[in-house]
Amino acid sequence: MVIFSGVLNLMPDRRTALREMARVPKSGGRLQIADILVQKEVPAAAKEKIDLWTG
Repeated sequence: MVIFSGVLNLMPDRRTALREMARVPKSGGRLQIADILVQKEVPAAAKEKIDLWTG
């Protein structure tokens, strides 16, 4: 199992990172990625409210 949260957009070589993550699960296993995308700057007050960013 691979658990991956976030920072894929910060990796300089995303293809290599994804290829390595896909290599880990056994045959028939799954790879799930969760991330948050925003289209404009998030206000500082919103960044401090953890319940806005978690399920």
